[in-house]
Amino acid sequence: MKAMKSRITLVTLGVDDVRRSFAFYRDGLGFSSEGGILGEGDAEGGVAFFELEAGLRMALWPRASISHDSGVPQSPRGSTEFTLGHNVNSKAEVDAAMARAREAGARIVKAAVDTFWGGYAGYFADPDDHLWEVAWNPQWLAGRPEENRARMQGLFAALAQGDPRPFVEALADDVRWEVTGTSRWSRAYEGKASVMGDFLGPVMENFATRYRNSPRRMTAQDDRIVVECRGEVTTKSGKPYNNEYCWVFRLEDGRIKEVTEYMCTKLAEEALA
Repeated sequence: MKAMKSRITLVTLGVDDVRRSFAFYRDGLGFSSEGGILGEGDAEGGVAFFELEAGLRMALWPRASISHDSGVPQSPRGSTEFTLGHNVNSKAEVDAAMARAREAGARIVKAAVDTFWGGYAGYFADPDDHLWEVAWNPQWLAGRPEENRARMQGLFAALAQGDPRPFVEALADDVRWEVTGTSRWSRAYEGKASVMGDFLGPVMENFATRYRNSPRRMTAQDDRIVVECRGEVTTKSGKPYNNEYCWVFRLEDGRIKEVTEYMCTKLAEEALA
């Protein structure tokens, strides 16, 4: 018998009030929602989905609906059956996340303190008493190369099909993108707004067909991913623009924080307006 793949794609939290919990996660914590509350007027009470990092999704669904759907009798609340972990990169980020949760209406179960395992962590409970641990673990800061490689493979799989949306969504708000060389595009773009408005947006305005980019080789070490790839597109002037790239990425919690781009700048100057 074939073994299951060791992955989780969806975490569903049983809640008493979908609307209240939805407001806590979307408006309070700032989670990105997929379509709001779906089927709110249905007998099942509605469901809400949130897009998390690395392809994971979280759903909010009434406890009664989970009981009915699974056939398992509804049980009293319990906070110690499992915890949800939110790992960050410093003690200051732990404190900031805990403060954000408190402002959103979370109950602080345990204020952040130094831990016996050498980190720093605290606990808060959401409106339905689901327990979240916010933690800084210095042993994890060396990076997770295989996880980062898998993340980039997913983004480039979409790019190879001409869909840039997952890649764009993965750019951190404070991303830094540096284009090397001496072309008119060669400089550092600070922040997602600049990357999109001053660089990628104007470049893509030259394209008449969908831009596709296929990786030839990926090398992962710590939080860095080196991708050797080839882009293919036809410009509005009818010229093919098939450039070769080497992109060096730095990832943080599944987000692209830094990009250093190497390419044939001469070809870019000739093909792009």
